[in-house]
Amino acid sequence: MSALDRALLGAFAIFAAATGLFLLAAPHTFYANVPGVAATGSFNAHFLRDVGLAYVTLTVGAAFALFRPEYALPVTAMAAADLLGHAALHVFMEIPVVASGNGTTVLAEAPGIYLPAAFALVLVVRAASAARRRHS
Repeated sequence: MSALDRALLGAFAIFAAATGLFLLAAPHTFYANVPGVAATGSFNAHFLRDVGLAYVTLTVGAAFALFRPEYALPVTAMAAADLLGHAALHVFMEIPVVASGNGTTVLAEAPGIYLPAAFALVLVVRAASAARRRHS
């Protein structure tokens, strides 16, 4: 694993840890202050903490892959599947909002939803490339 790959995976782990710990420790603050979250439905601390645990799980996987690079591809693929699925859900849910003329939260959600998904996809591509190099 290259130094750049380690740095990218480490940055992802830090993002996932910060998000997960924020959701676990202060779900109401997260709900009230992160753009677009309150528009998704009523506050539910239990659900937000469940999501926080998912992010902590992503953190553990990323940290594990830092020390065991041969697992970087499956770990990043699972993280990307989760984050890309989450992003797709948001896009799908925005279609009726945009169609009704009520505007969109896509731009507001970009930093917390779409960019992490794209970043995870970059991690998968880099991990797949490294795996191919190891096996050739």
